Amino acid sequence: MGRLVQNELYKQIFGGKKVYIFMGIVIFFNLLGIFEINTIGDMDFVINAQNYSMFMLATIVVYIMPFFVILVVADMITQEHVQGTLKETIMRPIKRKSVLNAKIIALFLLILGFMTYSLVVNMIFGFSFWEFGEGFVYEDPSYAAGVAYSTAEGLVRTVGGYYVSIVPLFVFGVITIYLAFLFKSSGVTVGVIFGLFILLNAIGGMFEATRPYLIVSYFRELAQMAFFDETTYSLATAFLVLVIYGTAAYLSALRHFNQKDIFY
Repeated sequence: MGRLVQNELYKQIFGGKKVYIFMGIVIFFNLLGIFEINTIGDMDFVINAQNYSMFMLATIVVYIMPFFVILVVADMITQEHVQGTLKETIMRPIKRKSVLNAKIIALFLLILGFMTYSLVVNMIFGFSFWEFGEGFVYEDPSYAAGVAYSTAEGLVRTVGGYYVSIVPLFVFGVITIYLAFLFKSSGVTVGVIFGLFILLNAIGGMFEATRPYLIVSYFRELAQMAFFDETTYSLATAFLVLVIYGTAAYLSALRHFNQKDIFY
């Protein structure tokens, strides 16, 4: 299993440029955010070195990570099927379940690594371009919330917010793995899942009552619920929904992979 996971990580990190492109995108969005804030001038909330990373979290989990996950999974599943490398892997004396589990573990580690990278980059930009400030002030204009915390509390909540956001992104990745098994083209896989992502966000925007049951809602809101305040639904509801989505997606992916004819 360990060797399979290492092989998956090696292919994703050294077998292409997408990881490095997305690393550059994080830096670009930081520069864009700094330009935007300086251009706006007077804002309804305070930005300083302590809360800048939390301010940038929404950008990371809504505009960058979902697309990173989609492209990684399309490469792991659909592209490998097309290129024949998936067939070569399962021709060895290895259970298909082990192959799938290795891909899922590698995906989790990639998400974990990228979120850690994003946190570090955001902190570097925050301390480089903003004053330290007197404390950590959480002010999200979308929720009209403003709460002051000590520097230590702010750091813990920021780090925790980044890492708890891994959960919905990982579950989204498992769902994406299942969907990727349904298509023979990586382009179609990316297009369909991207379209689904847009559709779910649109549904959540139009029908507030559906938000607790849409996985895309938790990309941004889980960190807020876990470390700042619960919104219209509870943290227990959030994790129950994520567990149901993740379990159903994994079992469906495993069943489909075991039955899929790879040798054509």
